[in-house]
Amino acid sequence: MALTKVSTGVVDMSGNTGGLVIAKGTTAQQPTCNASILGSIRENTTEDKVEVCTSTGWQFLEEAGPTATPLIVDYLIVGGGGAGASGYGGVQGGAGGGGGFITSLSGGSGGGSSSESPFTLTVGTQYAVTVGAGGQNVYTLPGATPTPGGDSSAFNGVTALGGGNARSYSSGNSLPSAGSPNYASGGGGTYTGGPGGSGPGSGTSTSRGYAGGNGTQGIFYGGGGGGAGGPGSNTVGGAGKLNAITGNSSLSYSGGAGANGYGNPRGGAGQSSQSGGNGTSGAANTGGGGGGGLYNGGYGGDGGSGVVILRYPSTYTLTEQSNSGITRTTNPNGAIAGITVDVFTCTSAATTGNLTFTF
Repeated sequence: MALTKVSTGVVDMSGNTGGLVIAKGTTAQQPTCNASILGSIRENTTEDKVEVCTSTGWQFLEEAGPTATPLIVDYLIVGGGGAGASGYGGVQGGAGGGGGFITSLSGGSGGGSSSESPFTLTVGTQYAVTVGAGGQNVYTLPGATPTPGGDSSAFNGVTALGGGNARSYSSGNSLPSAGSPNYASGGGGTYTGGPGGSGPGSGTSTSRGYAGGNGTQGIFYGGGGGGAGGPGSNTVGGAGKLNAITGNSSLSYSGGAGANGYGNPRGGAGQSSQSGGNGTSGAANTGGGGGGGLYNGGYGGDGGSGVVILRYPSTYTLTEQSNSGITRTTNPNGAIAGITVDVFTCTSAATTGNLTFTF
């Protein structure tokens, strides 16, 4: 068969409706890729891919169309827990509410809300993370008012509000001292029959949580703080919620604290064993509320700081652009195949942290 040498750099085959036949063979049949065959192409029948001889050896050609794994990010965003109230004048302090709880994983967000959808992020776009501080008891009696938890957020707008604080009884106030409303979960009531704060939540950018419990009439017990998983009751804190985003299915977040010796795994417990007993603080990095202080001088506990957790394909790398007061921990419970988990927490539990990043 005669061969025709093509002297130009272009061969026009636009009128041919068939395919161009090229060399093919197994990986074992590959010729040595060197300068003499640089630019040669062949079908690798072992890999079922077309490869080309380059200066760095045989390389597969990219397939047509998008081939990258999409940057889909699952998340858990938890606000800081509210602080518990101090006891005074024979009245048990109310307890702090758990921080808001928003997640894209199964099991739902706080306050009985459904899980959100994961986010698809864009490579090269800058995003922000804020981790809310735990609410603080000001340790001043009588009548001291603790603070609510700080808000946590991610993706430039999705916000989990901090948990509501309880309010300490003041001898100059003849009215019941209610828990603080309009936060993720309400703080518990402090005085006899004092109403707990409510924690309404709706919409993607609003925190989820339940109301705090009322103070107990005639017994002078404080109300428990509301949690992401349930409302507070008289003395007992509302339940937190489990989430397995880090690979550990036993971790609970956003628990409401208790008063009079009650608590839960993440919210602090109140004190009842002795006059002047202090409420315990909510667990750090979980958004747990602070426990109520005992009558006659017991301080309320601080709220636990919040947390933001992102879970994304390990083919991507998260690069910090700025960081003020945040500690980042990668894969805290060990590697998950094909997945990276980044946990963002406050460097100081009492100070809200901020961070920006890109992929």
